[in-house]
Amino acid sequence: MHVPSLIFCSILTLNDDVLMIIIEEVFASGALRHFSMTCKYLRQCSMPTLFRTSVVTQKVPLSEKPLLRSLRHHVQSLTLRDGCPDWSAALFRPSQWDPDTRPLLRYTQDPLLCGVYDGAILGDALRAMPNLRSVTAMCKFEANHGLPWHVVRAILTVPHLRQFTCHGYLFSPRAVPSEQLVLDSPTQLTSFRYMLDTYRPMPRSHKPEEDAIAVVLKTHNQTLEQLWMPTESIPYQPMLHLKWPFLGDLRLRGEFHGSSQLIHVLGNMPKLRLVKLDFALPRGAHPLPIWPEHIVADYSWPELEDLQVSFPCADDQLYIRLPSTLRRLSLRFFPHRAVHSWCTQWRRDWQFPSPHAGQLLHTLKRVQSSHLEHLQIEYYQDDDEEQLLQEIVSKFPNLTSLKILRYRQQESAELDVVKRVTLTVICSEDADIPFQERFAEMLRPLGSLCELSLHLDHATTPHLIVAMRSAILILPRDAIVAFSRTLRKTVDVLAQSLGPSVKLVKFLQPLDTNRHTWAVYRIIRDEHGSPPRAEYDELLTVRIS
Repeated sequence: MHVPSLIFCSILTLNDDVLMIIIEEVFASGALRHFSMTCKYLRQCSMPTLFRTSVVTQKVPLSEKPLLRSLRHHVQSLTLRDGCPDWSAALFRPSQWDPDTRPLLRYTQDPLLCGVYDGAILGDALRAMPNLRSVTAMCKFEANHGLPWHVVRAILTVPHLRQFTCHGYLFSPRAVPSEQLVLDSPTQLTSFRYMLDTYRPMPRSHKPEEDAIAVVLKTHNQTLEQLWMPTESIPYQPMLHLKWPFLGDLRLRGEFHGSSQLIHVLGNMPKLRLVKLDFALPRGAHPLPIWPEHIVADYSWPELEDLQVSFPCADDQLYIRLPSTLRRLSLRFFPHRAVHSWCTQWRRDWQFPSPHAGQLLHTLKRVQSSHLEHLQIEYYQDDDEEQLLQEIVSKFPNLTSLKILRYRQQESAELDVVKRVTLTVICSEDADIPFQERFAEMLRPLGSLCELSLHLDHATTPHLIVAMRSAILILPRDAIVAFSRTLRKTVDVLAQSLGPSVKLVKFLQPLDTNRHTWAVYRIIRDEHGSPPRAEYDELLTVRIS
């Protein structure tokens, strides 16, 4: 009897295309490092995927030894993470230094400038990475520590670079002679992102930053497709004269004191598809329109799909000019007032004066984008609240997601800590149920609505109080537990009245001081006619900060 011989197949016999598909799948699962240790051949095949995104933590000055020498041909995206010991000195102003406790600076004479990078050495190292497309320079968010101009120039003159992100570092915060503030042989940059912590301490900007950013923008405005900046460092005057033929993604975040020049800057960006204007209002400032009524111009954004504006003004011409292509609109506070009221880290003296429901109603009446699919609003309740909800239902029937953060009358919102605690204690958990039922019934006609996110400012919403035997502010644990119980009752009420298309309901909820989440509940409807019920989904619940 003849027994056929066994044929053994090996992964090594696969062609390169199939093997790369397997490597990408293993990489997505997070197991590629272990997979690459199987044999030398698989290690070689895996290296381009393993090291295409690389991170280098720089703790000592960069030497002339090539950066990532053996891996440089594989690197496509490089993150330079700050490990410099001098950043801690930047937490203190020179006026705060005691002569006996002056911070020891190891690699720099100026704590505002990081001293571990040499521009010439770094530039040579980056040019030696032929596939490099993206560089991110990342510093600890709480540090008042910056990149010198010679380092910025070295990065932005790498010819094959396309994306640069400055994350946490100040952007050239010291003045540079005008003859040096230039970019020779610049790259064809498509993305420039400058991001700082929203809650960073004073000073929030340095005048030389504007000059350095202006040079970058004047050099790359013809190629940029993505631009993110803190509002405090925007060089308005130079930007007024620049054209942006390809810019599609603009995000500005930080304190805003108002500028009539902003609309003229936006007017030179006709290809915008996404705009996020996250403006916080410092004490004494007032919400101002992006496009004041006295400015007559013919600006339009025919491809705009996503717009986010903080503290919208009812008399803003911007909303009349929104195109029919708009699919996502967010009219909110920045940051969310509820989140700010639960947070003690780097607390800023910001205010949240408007809008009320009636003002927001007037704003939405000016919007002609009836094909909107995602809407976020944040407001104080008043007598026009029901009319506002009716306007949303009738004007935007195609909504698939709706996020509403509403607060009680502003007088209640401005109560001091002691009055807030008293109010929370005396209010019943069931006091809001009639409103919740009416609220859900009004949203029921939205036949495409799948996801509803809410903060309804319940009577039992926790507030910060002064802890016993200390001066720190905390969220009482028993108040958080009581609030969770209130949310559970609320979602049960909503489940009975919301339309059948709604699958998820989310509630903004504090976990403890400085930790918050969107608690997610699934609406379960069975085929046997049983009443809908809500189930908490721990996997989908997301922490926000």
